[in-house]
Amino acid sequence: MILAVLLSVAHTIRYHGELKYWLKRFDGVATRYLDNYLFWFGILELNKNQDEKTVSNAILLASCQKPNFNTILSFKTG
Repeated sequence: MILAVLLSVAHTIRYHGELKYWLKRFDGVATRYLDNYLFWFGILELNKNQDEKTVSNAILLASCQKPNFNTILSFKTG
C-alpha cells in the first residue's frame, strides 16, 4: 500500500515536471486555454513511443471528436 502511494506520488511529480518543461516553449499560457494545452500534452504523452505520422493522425482524430463540457456541478445534479 505504501509503495503504491509512493509510486503514485513519484509519477505525479514526474508528469508535472515534464508538463512544466513542455510548457516553457510557449511564451506564457492563458488560463482560458490551459485545458487545450493539457489535452495536447496528454495526446503527445500517450503517443510518445509512436512514429510522427501516427501521432499526427491521433491529434487529428481527437480534434474532430465532440467536445465534452461536463462540470462537477453537472455530475452532482445528474
